[in-house]
Amino acid sequence: KSSSFGWVLDPRLNDSHRVVTRLLARKIPVFRIPTPVKIGDNELPHGAFYVPAEETTLEVLRGVAAEVGVEPIPLDKPLEVEELLKVEFPRIGIYQRYYGGNMDEGWTRWLMDTYGYPYKIVRDEPIKEGRLSEEVDLLILPSDPLSFMTGENIEEELAKRWKIPIKLPPWPPEYRSGFGQKGVENLKKFVENGGTLVVMGEAFEILTKGFKLPMKDVAEEIKDPKKFFCPGSTLRALVNNTHPLGWGMPKETPVLFIDKPVIEIAPHYENEKYVEVARFPDSNILLSGWLIGEQYLARKPAVLDIRLGRGRIIVYAIRPQFRGQTHATFKLFFNALYKYEKQRI
Repeated sequence: KSSSFGWVLDPRLNDSHRVVTRLLARKIPVFRIPTPVKIGDNELPHGAFYVPAEETTLEVLRGVAAEVGVEPIPLDKPLEVEELLKVEFPRIGIYQRYYGGNMDEGWTRWLMDTYGYPYKIVRDEPIKEGRLSEEVDLLILPSDPLSFMTGENIEEELAKRWKIPIKLPPWPPEYRSGFGQKGVENLKKFVENGGTLVVMGEAFEILTKGFKLPMKDVAEEIKDPKKFFCPGSTLRALVNNTHPLGWGMPKETPVLFIDKPVIEIAPHYENEKYVEVARFPDSNILLSGWLIGEQYLARKPAVLDIRLGRGRIIVYAIRPQFRGQTHATFKLFFNALYKYEKQRI
């Protein structure tokens, strides 16, 4: 419907993000409302999207909304909020390695393609050479063991996991991958100098073994699967949906978790920089599947927002985008892919 005052999109809908990415691609300005807002009979939570009424906006919005299947809510009066956040895309990169490829990386690309997020593929060279910040503002590390990212001790890692001797094929050097310890150091500097690192699943190892942050993966200390085992189950998580990463989410949500990491943060003088966006509850964590050792997950972080230097690290212990199937947690991932500029109105 037409409106002289603009339109609002419900942040609880995954497809609202699909509308937003298409509007931004067409240079249509979009904002987020950082507080709850009531529009007629609609009470929307933190993070609703606001599209101002401009000369060409209605025609574009109608086309996009019809394509996606989301009905924008027209405003019948000016928006009554003190502050808006202008939505923009950072320069997004996804790390891609060789050595047989990474399924999680492929599904992450598929999801971002499907919902319209712009990105570029980042391989080893800009990381090893310390020029990552020249190419991207935000880098996604899909779930992967640290050895596969650095290209070091891969055979030993596979042999340990599969409990059989492993010998990699004699791939030519140009098809081998890994950014090495120098790349680990450069990634930490990238964050400290203002970049954003998005760490998925097993890639958490880079923070403990690489960056040496005051955290650990409790699952690595539990050698007996009879004590802890969660091979890919639907669990219950509690979400702080007033945090920008949690905008549009319910306070409780099903999540997918696969074995690790079980994050424990050590007490230290900068604990306030480690913010839990989502965590596992005290008990009754399992919704569907197999979970042995619930007590190890109780009250542990599921999503973290960490400040490091001038930048940040977003950590997903869960798999919010796993195989493009985990629709309930897509928004936890999508919310990481924007940058905001505050504007008072």
